[in-house]
Amino acid sequence: MSGCPYGSDLERAELHGTAGTALAATPMSPRSPEQIVSGVAQLLAAHDPVVWRRLLAERTSDQTGHCPACRSTLIGTPTWPCTLRLVAEHAQRLSEVSAAASEQVPSGRSGPSSSGR
Repeated sequence: MSGCPYGSDLERAELHGTAGTALAATPMSPRSPEQIVSGVAQLLAAHDPVVWRRLLAERTSDQTGHCPACRSTLIGTPTWPCTLRLVAEHAQRLSEVSAAASEQVPSGRSGPSSSGR
């Protein structure tokens, strides 16, 4: 029995071949790794940039092309860039795009630099 309150129902659904129906009824359906990275990055970009900046600073490549911050005795050291590095890079890009969009002046209005004309 799993620790998740929905685990036993899902496990039964998988055994009986109705997992697709069970997943459709749950609040979250399965996501691809890319969708998960994108979703977490969107959350990080929408909030204080301290988290994604810290992840970028900590998740660097060592001499062997691995992420030393992700070192684990169970699974070893993942190759760089690790998933958290990818999330942080994506959050950084989203933040930059958002900042650039908010700095642009809508057409038909004068910006701060044109007020002195």
